[in-house]
Amino acid sequence: FPVTIKGTGEITSARSLVNPESIGDLSNLASVLVYPNPASDFVNVEFNGNKAATAYLLNLNGQVIREVSLLVGENEIPTNDLNNGLYLLQVKGENGKNLLNSKISVLK
Repeated sequence: FPVTIKGTGEITSARSLVNPESIGDLSNLASVLVYPNPASDFVNVEFNGNKAATAYLLNLNGQVIREVSLLVGENEIPTNDLNNGLYLLQVKGENGKNLLNSKISVLK
């Protein structure tokens, strides 16, 4: 599908990021919603999937600060004891596949 580069009017081609054949069984898909961002006391991770998942909060050195097994619905990850700054949130399925990679800002 064509994509217009902003400001130049130039059209270039791009490929779809999702190969429909690679999706497989749609019943195994999960949705993850993270809020608020920036966070002060906690980050909510809303998980809607039918398989187990784990959330990892990491510092920018890649060290795991929190590890939380996610339940279906709203899960709270405390951030009230963390310093202001950027952190990484990874959500991985039971097979180790990444479901989400996100930057989280802690601001008090």
